[in-house]
Order: sequence, then structure tokens, then C-alpha cells
Amino acid sequence: MTMTTGLGIYDPPSIFVCSLFIVMTIGYDASRAFVTQKTGTETYSFQLLKALLELNSPHTFWVYVRGSAGEENSRAFRDLQSLALGNRQRVRFIPISWPYLWTQGGLAWETWRNPPDILFIPAHVVPLFKNPRVPAVVTVHDLGLEYLPHYGSWKEKLYLGWFMEELRARLAAHIVAVSEATKRDVVEKLHVPEGKVSVVYEGVDLSNYKLRITNYEKEKVKRKYGIKGEYILFVGTVQPRKNLVRLIEAFSLVKGAGEKKSPKEKGLALKNSQSQALGNLGLGNLPTLQLVIAGKPGWNYEEIYAAPRKFGVEGRVKFLDFVPSKDLPVLYAGAKLLCLPSLHEGFGLPVLESMSAGTPVVISSVSSLPEVGGSVAEYVDPNDVKEIARGILRVLRYDKLAYHAKVERGKEWAARFSWKNAARETLKILERVAQ
Repeated sequence: MTMTTGLGIYDPPSIFVCSLFIVMTIGYDASRAFVTQKTGTETYSFQLLKALLELNSPHTFWVYVRGSAGEENSRAFRDLQSLALGNRQRVRFIPISWPYLWTQGGLAWETWRNPPDILFIPAHVVPLFKNPRVPAVVTVHDLGLEYLPHYGSWKEKLYLGWFMEELRARLAAHIVAVSEATKRDVVEKLHVPEGKVSVVYEGVDLSNYKLRITNYEKEKVKRKYGIKGEYILFVGTVQPRKNLVRLIEAFSLVKGAGEKKSPKEKGLALKNSQSQALGNLGLGNLPTLQLVIAGKPGWNYEEIYAAPRKFGVEGRVKFLDFVPSKDLPVLYAGAKLLCLPSLHEGFGLPVLESMSAGTPVVISSVSSLPEVGGSVAEYVDPNDVKEIARGILRVLRYDKLAYHAKVERGKEWAARFSWKNAARETLKILERVAQ
């Protein structure tokens, strides 16, 4: 690591303008960044790395990838290589071939064999036996297992259980939390000093979201995935924490209310103007309304896949499995609304993605989601099936003017969350810790 003035050696962007700054080598754990089917932490790892390279900082990046997993052949990997060359970044992509326990074995060994000045881990797992002279900054996305231990997979319990989380918190020189809710959890449940945790929000890759997605594009994607008519959308891994059984039951109430019975008969107890005839709620025009669940199977999902039959909507609930990023914006844009009734979230990126695509959201009022949804989202109690149904009905009831206003407010709100800002704030933390 070298200390140098910015005037004589490097003419930095405004973010780096200061009388004295550190030029350092940053080790970046990209073991998740180049997988083909990205979920939350993989998207975070890739997008943050991409944004860090686009900052064109004076620092050198050593990007550690799984050498035996074929990441170097992926399109995302080649795109980042081109970006690094185009911006004349000092970037080395370092493949680490290690058959088992890649982080605890291969990555840990690399910090001894050729130590960087600082190591950044974008998702939870700090190498327990890393070189102690290499400070580690780790991102904690959530502590869901602290709240819902019976909903975790055995791998989650092994890697993300209380003992391992507390041990990693002690090993890390600093912790990045993706929301204020996650920071509170880290401070309170892992007994970490508040000054050791910084909040850096995730972002949205707006390059994937056009100003206007045409009806032709929407219909094309619907045909591709066998979706007929209007639909409510869920995006995320199929696992118990996402509260999908209650969502499917709530959808059965919405479907039943729209087709057969009044809200009172279905127990929805809609208030004031919402107790009008269901035709005024707009449901009379949605006889083929579907619930589309886009996400790959996670764990303990048997009850979820059985729920449509249990609640009498097996012909109206469609499981799509993983949807690639090129189709996802169009899928969002074609939906009547996104519903994310999770029991716990660390951030909730689908909320911002849906808003960016111009689709309203109905989300839980717990953990990080009020931070992400702001005053734009419709909030529901995730433990109350009827309340989830009422939230869906509220959005389906919007007239054109209210719907358009909600869409525009959502786009404006989501635009505040950018990967560029996330990269800037993360880099500031790395520079501060390295000093």
C-alpha cells in the first residue's frame, strides 16, 4: 500500500479529490458474481464489482473467481474483462481452483500466498483462517435465521447460524449492512459496536429498464412462459421465508371474491369505498387473473408447491422457475402488481426492480421493506392472509389516474438507489479501513 498526494501522480474524479489518499490493492471475492442463475447475493456481488470498476479509481483490484467452475467462460465475466480494459483499470482476475470449502480453503490460502491490502467479501462468509494482516470488510445481507431458524436449509444453518455469524462479525474489520434494519440486527443480535457497521443500500441496474416496454414485448414474454391474461407477480427463491403459502391463499381469496362472492362473504371486510361491488374494484374485467411465481426452488418448498391445489387455484398459479435477467424487466412490466409478502428481508431488490419497470408493489411491513418501498408501496401484515388479499385488491382497484401516479412515483423513488452510489460508499469504507 502506498500513500501519495493526488496532485502529482493521479488526477482523480471528484470523489477521490483530497490532499492525501491511499492507493491500495483490493481483493474482491467474486465467487458468486459470475454464476448463471443469479439471486440476491449473486446480483449484489456482480453489480457492485461492475460499479466499482466503472468508478475508475486509482486502486488495483484482484478479483478472485472459482477457477474450476467455468466463470471465466461466462458472458458476464467477459463483459467485466472488457470493462476493465476499456477503463484502463488495474485489474487482475485470479482463478482459485479449490474443490471444497472454497472460501475457507482457497481464498484463505490466497491471502497468505499473495496478500492484498484489504479483502472485500460481498456476502457473509469471511475466511476463518485468512492472513490476520489482511483486514476484511464483509457485507451482511440479513440475519433471517435469527428470526426464522426453522425455515433455513441445513447449509444456511451451517454457514449463517448464530455462532458462525458472531465469529465472522469478530473477524471482520468492518461490516457493510444493506439496510438500517440489517444494521440494527447486527448490532443487537451479534453485539457488534455500532461504529463498526455502515449502511450501504443496493441499487438497480437501470440500463435493463427502458423508458417504455411495448405491449408486443410483454405479449412475447407471456407467450414464452405460457402466461394467459393478467397476472400478479412474485420474484424470488421459492422457500418458506418468502411466505408463499400465505400469498397463494390470499390469491385464492382475491380470485374467489372477484368471481363469485362479495368481500364480506369471503371475510375480506373491505372498508368504506372498498366495500363496493366487486365490479368497481376492477376484478370483473380480470376473469383469468393468474399468480406467477418466478424463482428457482430453494429448500423446504414442498408445502409451497402443494398450496395451489390446497386452496383451489391449481389452474391459476404458475411456477416459472428461474427467469433470466433479459426477460425479467418485461415480466415485471407486464404484471398488474408485484407482491412480496416476505416474513423477513435484508433488502428486497425486486421491489425496486418492479418500480423501475413501472409496476406497483404490495409488500410486507416488516424488516427492511419499508426502507426500500418508502411511501410508494402498499404495505400489508405478512402474517395476515386477509390483509395480504386486501392489499392486492387496493392496487387492483386503482383507476387509471391513480395507477399512473403510483407508477411515476415508483420510478422516481427507485432511481434514488443506484449501484454507482453503492460503489462510491463501499469504496469510501474500504479506504477508511485500510488507513
